[in-house]
Amino acid sequence: SGGIDLAATGAGGVTGILPIANGGTAATTLAGAGLSNTPAFSAELSGAQTVAGGAEVIIAYNTEVFDSDSAYNTTDFKFTPQTAGKYFISGSLSWNSTVAFYSELKMWKNGTGGTQVGRFGFTNGSTGGGDYFGARVTAIVDFNGSSDYVQIGLYQYSGSNKDTLSSHWMQFMGFLLIGA
Repeated sequence: SGGIDLAATGAGGVTGILPIANGGTAATTLAGAGLSNTPAFSAELSGAQTVAGGAEVIIAYNTEVFDSDSAYNTTDFKFTPQTAGKYFISGSLSWNSTVAFYSELKMWKNGTGGTQVGRFGFTNGSTGGGDYFGARVTAIVDFNGSSDYVQIGLYQYSGSNKDTLSSHWMQFMGFLLIGA
């Protein structure tokens, strides 16, 4: 019922019950064992976002790639899982500029007035080859399962407006960690 007895003899033998899907008839999978990395989502920025120098902004990842549990909002750019637990969260940024300036990519739990759970500051600079520069911020974030949410923020210090790149250059994603 829900598993196969793996009793074995000899050196290196395995013992115990291995859960499998659908009453023992399907292939062994994590989902079949009742384990899932959901809620999970991935979103991208559909077009360039202009960021004023000296301003804290939330990156507008407005296009869902997937969203297993409808936990990501493309209007306020919040991931709000309704399942408590620890989540792997990641956000990326790429500037549409080869001119050197300093910026910070930030991960905020419960808004910019909440807790900063990740931060990556960097200076992009020109290599003379017209290369674009970017960064990624990652963190393991503990969610309460009801109201906690996370967003990716950005602050750039150039003193003038700068544009980001879009699509796969600008990603925000996360998933529930099993057993954490």
